Amino acid sequence: MLRHALERDELAHAYLMEGPKGTGKTQAARLLAQTLLCENRQDGEPCYVCRNCRRVASGNHPDVIWIRRGGRG
Repeated sequence: MLRHALERDELAHAYLMEGPKGTGKTQAARLLAQTLLCENRQDGEPCYVCRNCRRVASGNHPDVIWIRRGGRG
């Protein structure tokens, strides 16, 4: 469903990633951020080589902020 939304540029304004530790929430969020910010997106897939894709992957993109919930776990 998310892939089709990306292909048609019909995304929601927010997505909540929820679930137990180790189920891929951060990886899914990173992939979504790369896809949204990719300069060469094709068929809803990021290119992984443009500046934005590399910056998201390295954690250095100014528009992507990772918020960790503290105090538990």
